[in-house]
Amino acid sequence: MEVVEFILRAVNDALGEHFGASISDEGVHVLDPAFMRKSGVSRDTKQAAA
Repeated sequence: MEVVEFILRAVNDALGEHFGASISDEGVHVLDPAFMRKSGVSRDTKQAAA
């Protein structure tokens, strides 16, 4: 699970640096791209942006 821990730390660091937020803050939502591929969200997002 080292990869997962790295990703969580990297996301939290980026949130703090760029947005002054933390991954545990209310209103912060993390989208899982693996889930999005299975549910069709990524396809729908691309179509909406076009």
